[in-house]
Amino acid sequence: MPNPFKDQDSKHGRGEHFEPVSKADLKAAQHDIITAITAIITKTESNIMSAISDFGAKVNASFDKLGTAVDGVAADVDFLKAEIAKLQNSSGQITPEDQAILDGIQARADQLDTKVEALDAMTEHPPVPTP
Repeated sequence: MPNPFKDQDSKHGRGEHFEPVSKADLKAAQHDIITAITAIITKTESNIMSAISDFGAKVNASFDKLGTAVDGVAADVDFLKAEIAKLQNSSGQITPEDQAILDGIQARADQLDTKVEALDAMTEHPPVPTP
């Protein structure tokens, strides 16, 4: 089959002949390409691992905040139980001390309500599955 570019002008890159490349040159070029690709993959892997580490740190910080909030709620519940037990063990009419306990229970219950609302706001609601 005749070469269709045989009579073409060489300034357009047609009709030119390329010098043969040695095996050593091909091997060196192959090595350079593999090295470049490896560097890109390594950098990409590092970026992915960094993103995963950052995400893990944020999740752990959120878990720590939630844990502290839950511990605070648990302490408040224990306090309220103890105060209610004091009232239940008190006999007769409500004394000024009993009233002070009731007022303290009410104040602590109000604080607990605020903490529970804040705790609820800190947590994400799971997605509702589609039927």
